[in-house]
Amino acid sequence: DPHSVFVRAAQNDACKAAQNEQVQGVDCGGCPMPKSGEMINEVNMMPNTSNEPSKGQKYPLDTNRQLSSIPVSQQSNLPAHQEENSKNWIYPSEQMFYNAMKRKGYDATEQDMTQVVMLHNVVNERCWQEVMQWEALHCDKCPQPTLKNFQGRPKDYSLRARWFQLWGYKLPFDRHDWVVDRCGEEVRYII
Repeated sequence: DPHSVFVRAAQNDACKAAQNEQVQGVDCGGCPMPKSGEMINEVNMMPNTSNEPSKGQKYPLDTNRQLSSIPVSQQSNLPAHQEENSKNWIYPSEQMFYNAMKRKGYDATEQDMTQVVMLHNVVNERCWQEVMQWEALHCDKCPQPTLKNFQGRPKDYSLRARWFQLWGYKLPFDRHDWVVDRCGEEVRYII
């Protein structure tokens, strides 16, 4: 089931909440925070993502990466896992995605990664299309906007998300802030 990893992620969040309330017998696995001495990428405040197998990994994962249609801003301070001369952002490989999920404490399995990475890439492409629809309103100022940077902020809920929660909706699973370079003007989108 392609959604199983997301279900497990929600279960992991519930597990962490139980741990925070000191419920006895709860063990949620690894800590999502970097370990002492682990290098942090100052661009996105995350540890650098490896394309090497994780400790305890049972099956090999694809290390090939896919080029997105999302153009990189010339103003970008690229994270270490992006190629310097690429005109477009490059998606993480299955191995990189798996490593990142494990580092963040999610119960990821190797068998899920093909579908998870495919969904991740499709969602990002669709999000970029949505951003471009909004950016089309400013095409007289900037005909070719680009993505300067992005940052995952899974626990920082927007005002809109909190408002909808008051009306009985669930909080979103994840949040990313995308900063678009509108020909020198930075514009933030909450995805």
